[in-house]
Amino acid sequence: MRKIFLSPALIFFLLPFLTSCQNQEPSQIQEPVEQAAVQDTCDSECLKGYADKYMNAMLAKNPSEALFRKGCIFTENGVRLPLGEEGLWASMVGKGPYKFYVPDIETQQIG
Repeated sequence: MRKIFLSPALIFFLLPFLTSCQNQEPSQIQEPVEQAAVQDTCDSECLKGYADKYMNAMLAKNPSEALFRKGCIFTENGVRLPLGEEGLWASMVGKGPYKFYVPDIETQQIG
């Protein structure tokens, strides 16, 4: 059996889309830009925690509704895939011990 481990470089390119799929209330999704700046933001530790939850969900092959909003679109190599059923979600079997986070608090993204 071939084991697949995620390298830090792969994680760097995989995780930036996460914040677009974060679970949000419908009222938050449709908000005007002016009101979005007033909302609470996620600090560096919050973003790191979200990245860890995402990796754990991928390892467990369980795309929890708590992590992703309804209708979230997942793509891998430019191909739209069912979330949690194909691509890295289907083939990941473990995580290495090394973690390298690149949080961007201003844009609410992490790589």
